[in-house]
Amino acid sequence: FDLAEVLLGRDGWTRERIESQIESEETRTVFLSEPLPILLVYWTAEVDDLGVIHFYDDIYERDAAASGRARPSTTSDSATSLATRLAE
Repeated sequence: FDLAEVLLGRDGWTRERIESQIESEETRTVFLSEPLPILLVYWTAEVDDLGVIHFYDDIYERDAAASGRARPSTTSDSATSLATRLAE
């Protein structure tokens, strides 16, 4: 609720009003008085605190389109490929 309170609070919504709207289970469209840019990111790989690369299934099939080619078939191949590119 904190994000909703920050966003809607500028337009007079209180926490109680937000909670009441949610409890009503009615869908309601609320336009913000000030536009808010939103950035959505979709990651299928990440590096953990130890520097280990983790790959996840590309459930939306965006990787091939973003890179212009198909993703390597195995995690070890992917890690090797990435390590090779980084070394170049």
